[in-house]
Amino acid sequence: MDYEAMVKLITAEVMKRLQAVPSSRRRHKALAVFTGGGIGLEPALNQLQRLQDQGIVFTAVLSRPAEQVVGSRRLREALGEDLEIIDSQSPYPGRQLREAAVILVPVLTQNTAAKLALTLSDTLASTVVLQALMLGKPVLAAQNAADPRDAWRVKEQIGEASPALRQALETNLKKIAGFGVRLMPVEQLMQETCKILERTERREPAAAAAAKCGLIDAAAVQAAASRGETVIIAPARALVTPLARDLARECGLELRKET
Repeated sequence: MDYEAMVKLITAEVMKRLQAVPSSRRRHKALAVFTGGGIGLEPALNQLQRLQDQGIVFTAVLSRPAEQVVGSRRLREALGEDLEIIDSQSPYPGRQLREAAVILVPVLTQNTAAKLALTLSDTLASTVVLQALMLGKPVLAAQNAADPRDAWRVKEQIGEASPALRQALETNLKKIAGFGVRLMPVEQLMQETCKILERTERREPAAAAAAKCGLIDAAAVQAAASRGETVIIAPARALVTPLARDLARECGLELRKET
């Protein structure tokens, strides 16, 4: 049997086994990056709770303003006492970022949107989001708080910006969307996140198949990390790429070859 036929055979078998596992039992890691905004916060927390019910394990990243506006206490009340929280006093969450299958910004503020549009990494929130984009991670953001035409702003009579200001704020959103940030109303966070994770699950068998055939690359390491695994066992003569070794080290994954 040639190499290509072997890959197809193994991929088909892994897909068959994966489909037998209910979606609610598949666990993915995700980052929720909180900024200092309140518009849409409660609906956003509800969306995150529903994602937890689907097996998503969150790490919360709080900017300095979010520490005051949202706070660790409120997050743990909504998302559980065991929620991992990264704040301005914590080490940079490089490992958590690399392990995450998806990055969510539950409340995108106008300030954070402006910083991202200018590619400024001067806050924890903007740094994490920009790094996620450079790693090719999917980034989803609820745009309500950053949208000058949002219904809440109109209702509270704070949507009367001049055309020039409104255009500038909308331009920021267009720019970051061009960078790869997927903007949406807060009510769509769960639905869109699930779509992305379903696509991730379809890609993971290919990475598993490659590992079975003797190749450990970055995709295989990322797939294992997103499932929460700590060890990758490969055939004795498996080829491990340098990038895979670096990524495994950063994610705390052990690469072990069969004897």
